[in-house]
Order: sequence, then structure tokens, then C-alpha cells
Amino acid sequence: MYRRKDTNTETDRKPNTDTETNIKTNTDTETADRIMAIMKEHPAITVKKIAQQLNLSVGGVRYHVNKMKKDGLVEHIGSSKKGTWLIKN
Repeated sequence: MYRRKDTNTETDRKPNTDTETNIKTNTDTETADRIMAIMKEHPAITVKKIAQQLNLSVGGVRYHVNKMKKDGLVEHIGSSKKGTWLIKN
């Protein structure tokens, strides 16, 4: 037997999206900080090796790296094989 859900909008509550957004933002910031720390220690490291060290997907690391590039936090100098990471402060 199924129960009908009352559709009283005043008693229905939506999830707190601000909290969810803050959690995602904090996680993104922590991941970006970890990636930059690795880049500082090993400027010639590849995205693939960063992903392996952090146990993340290559696509996930690439997402964060591209976002950091767009925000002006990091720059890759040289070719993709022999280049190095420059952390901007």
C-alpha cells in the first residue's frame, strides 16, 4: 500500500544549497591547494602523476589545473612533455 504525499508547500523544505555549495567550494580549494603544493615540490610533474599521487582521476586534476590557469594561479611554461609549472602568488 502506498501513501500519498501531502503537497503543502509551506511544510516542504528544500535542502540547504548554501551548505552544499560551501562544502564543494572548500573541497575544491583543498584539492587545488594540494595540487599546487605538489607543483611547487616537482615543477616538471605531469597531470597524470599528480592524479596518481592524490588518488584522483586525470580529468579531475585537469579540471582543477585549468581552473587555476584561468584564475591566474599557475602557468605552464614550455612544452607539455618538458615544461614546468610556475606558481603565481
